[in-house]
Amino acid sequence: MSRDGTFLKAASVAALAGLATVLALAPVGCTRITDQTKVDEEWPEGKPKVVVSFAPLYCFAANVAGDDATVRNVMTTKGPHDFQPTDTEIKMLSKADLFFTVGLELDDKPVGIMAKGCGNKNLKVIALSDAIPKERLYEGKCHHKDVLEEHTHPIDPHVWLSPEHAEYLVNKIRDELIAFDPNHRDGYTRRAEEYVGKLNKIQADGEALLKDKQNRKLVSFHDSLAYFEKSFKLKVKGVLTPKAGQEPDATR
Repeated sequence: MSRDGTFLKAASVAALAGLATVLALAPVGCTRITDQTKVDEEWPEGKPKVVVSFAPLYCFAANVAGDDATVRNVMTTKGPHDFQPTDTEIKMLSKADLFFTVGLELDDKPVGIMAKGCGNKNLKVIALSDAIPKERLYEGKCHHKDVLEEHTHPIDPHVWLSPEHAEYLVNKIRDELIAFDPNHRDGYTRRAEEYVGKLNKIQADGEALLKDKQNRKLVSFHDSLAYFEKSFKLKVKGVLTPKAGQEPDATR
């Protein structure tokens, strides 16, 4: 470790990156249906039926929904880059009321396939990133080949990696649940406020950890940290895998 504690502070940055990635997971246990062929039997009667595209959104929605709505996740073993929907996930949507997605071309393709194939004309698909002001969306260089096509995101879609941006997603979930189920407005409002409080604490804790850090440069494995970078005033100097699935070369 150098005299200014560079190694220790670098470890703090790494810990922050991990914290930002799992910030949605800590406050609630994220479970999944182990036998999704019985998904219809898993929907309790009398509650809004909510589906999300992948894990971070599941934890946002589950925290806001509490016991007033049932939340399910379609991407339980793969992320948006590798996911290919099957009839099991499409069946899950056949009786759902709300479908929360990220948008920004991250999960749009599989979401479109599932929404079209489920035959549920009453399903409302909500891209949560639409709640973020346009001036707060950052350009992205995330180039990858998923199961459907190879493309580069014009806007970085990894918005949940900033606690400040995650707040927009949480509040959008709150508003959509209230609109669909106004009888439980107070519960949705209270739980959203509590969760935003946890996001604010993560932001404050991160700023405190980095307060005396002079060298704020870092290298990431995947080009996905634009929001995290700006949120904590860091500088991503490079990525090891410009294309997802590509092995880093000697230079990188």
